[in-house]
Amino acid sequence: MASILVVEDAKYLQKLISETLKLRGHEVVFAESGKGAYRLCQEDPFDLIITDIVMPDMDGIELIRSLRASRSQAPILAVSGAFEGTLKIALALGAAATLKKPFGPADLLAAVDKIFANGKFTP
Repeated sequence: MASILVVEDAKYLQKLISETLKLRGHEVVFAESGKGAYRLCQEDPFDLIITDIVMPDMDGIELIRSLRASRSQAPILAVSGAFEGTLKIALALGAAATLKKPFGPADLLAAVDKIFANGKFTP
């Protein structure tokens, strides 16, 4: 299936996202910071990047900017429980979709399915 990078510093959300995506057969790789995620994206291509917005080191907004500046075409799903305006900024910078925290497995899968349905990748 798809190779998905999840950028999330909260362990409980890592577990929720991982278990949900793996049930669908996706391969999941984690990074706990934007800097770590950016390095991983330079080494290997991913079919999807799911990134939190509020993180230490490099936040999700800066990660999206950096990925788009490096010409990464991977679709990005931005997630946040912070100020809703941050999700609008993420979309303006090139995120394919957003998801407001808290969310459940069904919400996550619906967002991922919608992104893949609108793109070239068919899991």
